[in-house]
Amino acid sequence: MKLSFASKSEIGPVRQLNADTVLSEERLGLCVLADGMGSRPEAVSASQTVVEELRAHAEESLPDTAGSPGQTLKTQSGITSAILKSGVQRANARLYEENQTDPERAGNPVGSTIASLLWPEHDYEYLSYCHAGDSRIYLYRDGKLNLLTRDHTSFEAWKMAGSEGECPSKNILNRAVGIQSSIEVDVAGIKPRVNDVFILCSDGISGTLDDDAILNVMDGHIPDCGTALCEALITAATDAGSKDNLSVIVAWIR
Repeated sequence: MKLSFASKSEIGPVRQLNADTVLSEERLGLCVLADGMGSRPEAVSASQTVVEELRAHAEESLPDTAGSPGQTLKTQSGITSAILKSGVQRANARLYEENQTDPERAGNPVGSTIASLLWPEHDYEYLSYCHAGDSRIYLYRDGKLNLLTRDHTSFEAWKMAGSEGECPSKNILNRAVGIQSSIEVDVAGIKPRVNDVFILCSDGISGTLDDDAILNVMDGHIPDCGTALCEALITAATDAGSKDNLSVIVAWIR
C-alpha cells in the first residue's frame, strides 16, 4: 500500500491574511495542517512554527526508529504515535516561549490548532494521527464518512455535558498549541486499508460544511482524489458562505 497526498490553502473571501499552514511529505509519510488563532500576523507565524517543529521532529526521530531490526508492528505503532505527541509538545514549548518573551503578545498570546497523520512505511500496521483544537480529520471508507477527531471547543464541551445552560460560541477553543506551558495531545491509530481517504481540514471548511455536505463532495470525486478534491471542498465551503481561511489535505491509500 502507498500513501499519497494533495493539499490546498486559500485566504478566503474575507480575511486579509491566511493564518493556515499545510505540509505534506510523502518521503516521511507525514502531513500536517495548522490554523493560527486570529487574523494578525502572529497567527500566521504561529501555524508555521507548529508545522515546522513537527516536521523537524519527525525528520530527526524517524531515521533512528523506522524499520529497525526486531521491531514488531505494535512497537512501530507506538513509535509513530510517540513521535506525533512529542512533536506537538515540542512545538507547544517553542510557541509558548515566544508568547512569553514577545512584549507585543503580552496578555494576548497566539496559539494554533494542529491535525496530523504519520505513516512512514507501508508495512506499518497502524497509521497514527493526532490533533489539538478544532481542525479536523475525517476518514472516508466504503462510501461512509467518519469523523476521527473531536473538537476542543467550549461548544463541544457544552454538548458533551448535556447542553445545559447558555450555548457558547462554536469558535472558542479550550485547547490549542502554545497557549499553556504544556498541552494534552489526542493521539490515536487506525489500520489503513486500500482506498481509504483521509481529509484534514481547518474550520473554514468544517465550520461551514456539515458531514453530509462533505460526503456529497467526496462522492462526486471518488475514486479520483488529489488536488481536484481539495479544490472542490474549498469551492463548496466558499459557496456556502465561509468567511475564514480554507485549507485541506487529502491523503489516500492505493
